[in-house]
Amino acid sequence: MVFKRRITSEDSTELSVYQKEKLQKWWGDTTEGEYLKVDDSIFPLLDIGQMIQLIQEDGFPGDCNCWSYGDINPWSEDMCDQLWEEVKKILAK
Repeated sequence: MVFKRRITSEDSTELSVYQKEKLQKWWGDTTEGEYLKVDDSIFPLLDIGQMIQLIQEDGFPGDCNCWSYGDINPWSEDMCDQLWEEVKKILAK
């Protein structure tokens, strides 16, 4: 079984303009990792670690059981998609 490790370009289309701007601000000017270039904008194709980092920076305490956050199941093959759902909520704030 192969686990999805990062969001896809199709996943990135689920973001509103506001969410994309917020994600770009969080990601900064770096071109490290995988990204999608659309016109003059660069959007990161976040991996699982980056999504966990973004969730932690939103106020999720790093010393508690992170898998009790939202509906994230670390043993599920769709953990990446579960994290992405939480990231989209954060970016919508």
